[in-house]
Amino acid sequence: MKRSLSATLRYLRSDLSVTAAGAALLSLLSLALGGLMFLLESPEDAAMMVTAVMAGGGALLTLVLTIVYFSNWYTVLLAFPLTRRGLLAGVLLFCLGTSALMQLAALVLGTLCTLVFGALQGLTPALPWQWMPWFVWPLALLLPPLLGLVMGGVQCRFGPRAFWVMYFVFILICSTTGQWMPWLTTRFPSAALTGLIAALCAAVPAMALLSVRWLLRAAVR
Repeated sequence: MKRSLSATLRYLRSDLSVTAAGAALLSLLSLALGGLMFLLESPEDAAMMVTAVMAGGGALLTLVLTIVYFSNWYTVLLAFPLTRRGLLAGVLLFCLGTSALMQLAALVLGTLCTLVFGALQGLTPALPWQWMPWFVWPLALLLPPLLGLVMGGVQCRFGPRAFWVMYFVFILICSTTGQWMPWLTTRFPSAALTGLIAALCAAVPAMALLSVRWLLRAAVR
């Protein structure tokens, strides 16, 4: 397993250029949006904009890469002389590393922008880890690789149609958050919402473990 893990990481190491390019583009986008907010709207919120765009965009990029690896490349890589556990562990570890690099870039860039924008205003604003809730960082780190693993496992077990159904349901839920979230908060007490969020957080690792089982039994493409 160790040899397969090392071989998989060496093979995927060349894809770090994709991560670096994505991080660079996200940095430019977040800096542009933050600069516009600093000049035109709310200078005190410009650094928060940079951090939020960078962290959210990094999580989205990690999710897309993880889906590509587990939905397409994993079954192709099974043709190589590698153990399934080593291959699966290598791909998942690479995706987790990509997620960590993206969130680290968001933290560093957000901190630098906070210091620079604060100095320009003559203020001492809160740094990213001070104003952002603590649970956001581990969620942004772990959730994209786990969701990508789940979607890859679903495609492996039930085929591409099930994958696309899950994909469009996920996009629909994310794109309509502004419509259904206020309805939930007004109709249900906070304790019920907390229980629902906890159940969803527990369901993701459970589905990820089930997806691991499906991927370990995947057929070679």
